[in-house]
Amino acid sequence: MLKNAPRLRSRVTWRLRVLLALVWCAAVLRPVAAVAAPNPVRVMILVAAAWQEPSGEWRGEAERWVVGYRLTRKLTVPGVSQPVLCNEAGVCLAVVGEGPVASAAATMALGLYPGFDLAKTYFLIAGIAGTPPYMATLGSVSWADWVVDADAVATIDRADLPDGWPFTRYRKFCAQPWCEESWGVGAVRLNAALVKRAVALSAATPLLDSEKARAYAGRYTGNEPARHAPSVLSCSSLAGATYWHGPRLSDWARWWVDRWTSGSGRYCMTDEEDFAIVTTLERLSSIGKVDRQRVLVLRGASNFDQPQPGQSAVESLHSMIRANNDGYRLAIDNVWRVGTVFVQDVVGHWPAWQDGVAARPQER
Repeated sequence: MLKNAPRLRSRVTWRLRVLLALVWCAAVLRPVAAVAAPNPVRVMILVAAAWQEPSGEWRGEAERWVVGYRLTRKLTVPGVSQPVLCNEAGVCLAVVGEGPVASAAATMALGLYPGFDLAKTYFLIAGIAGTPPYMATLGSVSWADWVVDADAVATIDRADLPDGWPFTRYRKFCAQPWCEESWGVGAVRLNAALVKRAVALSAATPLLDSEKARAYAGRYTGNEPARHAPSVLSCSSLAGATYWHGPRLSDWARWWVDRWTSGSGRYCMTDEEDFAIVTTLERLSSIGKVDRQRVLVLRGASNFDQPQPGQSAVESLHSMIRANNDGYRLAIDNVWRVGTVFVQDVVGHWPAWQDGVAARPQER
């Protein structure tokens, strides 16, 4: 018996270790299970802004929403660089970051976060943009009908451009500037009924304007829309990582949007994030996390996409921030003014909105 004692002790020790391991696993897994099934926050409206600074003249796209809706509740979401801000009425705002990579990653993190119930949430992408002077003026605001990808292109140097090709950017794997059978999806059409409803609600919204902006826009001779007062539009957003500028590229943008939308879209706003956020929401919709039919894009014109006559594109870009033309201030304020009309209607009449725009009564 004594000579088997070491073996017996070894077996007892092994069994004790297994028992302790099982106890440890139970202790660890119990709180994990609790975290995996929280009481999620139900969100009626989620506003997505690209950037926000804590101080300074250029505070960012989120400022008016944070103050106006008293978004004081802070929720930390893994994968989102700044806390998501909410109020008790079901309105939240997320700063998703600038550019397609940051904004897509943050949007995916929001959609997969178990602390939110986004199944019936209306998403409002809201921020500044550039506009062509032949479509709108500084401070004008557009509800997007289409969102088009500016990065789904092939590019060749102008010196290598084939005869008859109007632009250096063309559709990938085509033997001519455009072909229907090529690879990729470069445009998303938003819910037409929802866009129409948002436009109807906000079309008469008084917009901020200024003499400084009118004087600056007045230099765009030959472009009457630039010289008019700001207005509420419904047209298309072209979004991509590359910041471009100039009349030839603006002509390309108009052609590119026209091609991708088979002529039904009109380019009027250019930004970085829209296509990335919208396509990410479509992926989340395909797994039941959100509803792709509840997505809106609202952009305000803070600058023109090309220089004024007699000015080079490089000079125009270099002086854009220093132009002091009120464009940024007008865009931020007018996006808020127009967007809040929609938000207030949804929050104030949630029983009519909760099952989708089709359930919302027509004009009262």
